[in-house]
Amino acid sequence: MSFSQEQRVFIVEHYFSSRSYARVVDEFRRNYPDVTVPNNSTITRLIARFSECESVADKKRTGRPAILTPAKLAETRADFCLNLFVEAESGLAHFAKFQK
Repeated sequence: MSFSQEQRVFIVEHYFSSRSYARVVDEFRRNYPDVTVPNNSTITRLIARFSECESVADKKRTGRPAILTPAKLAETRADFCLNLFVEAESGLAHFAKFQK
């Protein structure tokens, strides 16, 4: 589960004030009753990231970002529908051979 920035800060602050996983989980449950509580490995990972980077923000993504424009989406949909039609015709033609 991914926690919001606010929730991550809450986890780190409460861990450093109490040094107790159980207290962090209890306080988190009280403040965010509708959210799944973090497990110990999540708390450890957030503390390690904070100690290393002094931040709990997501790491910057590497690689080329995907760009799907409305035109590209329409083109992909059209290709998909055409392929379905061609495959259906091909399948019917193949089926018809065996019916004779």
